Amino acid sequence: MNKKDNKRAQDSKQRLKRAVCNLLKEVGHEKITIKSLCKEAGVNRTTFYAHFDDIEDLLYEICEEYIVGCFKIFMNTEVSYRTRIKNAVELIRDDMEFFAYVFRNVHNLELKVLNMVESLYTDNDYLAGAEKAKLSLAFIISGFVGVGKIYFSSDKCKMNPDEFADVLYNAINMSNSYFIIK
Repeated sequence: MNKKDNKRAQDSKQRLKRAVCNLLKEVGHEKITIKSLCKEAGVNRTTFYAHFDDIEDLLYEICEEYIVGCFKIFMNTEVSYRTRIKNAVELIRDDMEFFAYVFRNVHNLELKVLNMVESLYTDNDYLAGAEKAKLSLAFIISGFVGVGKIYFSSDKCKMNPDEFADVLYNAINMSNSYFIIK
């Protein structure tokens, strides 16, 4: 595949990702079809199936990209946990409807996210043996998902990233006196 084809393939993949997020806002998950998704993205069905098996596969890939982004944020030990939480919330802010769908509809979300994080540790040799960092990240992510479920379950609850970070930060510190984050 030459560079032009590769760029075109990446562009169509990105358009499909944007389209599914837009459709989640407009019509909700139940009404998204491959046909409506392809129309919104301006691609044909063949292009969709060249990249994804189904809509769930597309949603999973988007989620995985955000988890990798959040993982990088949480691994930055030069800033406080509160700042890392705020940065992670800011990362997902543009696709709140996507995350509302994920938090509301994915069963065992904490376990799935932690499995992804475990694979990130496994794939990065320099992190091998970083058990304390892994434990703290697992604790933060579990809290993030827990607070996220509450945050996204109410249409009336519209916290900004600072407020969300404060709620999560305080919830983690109040829930376990042995693991105080700063």
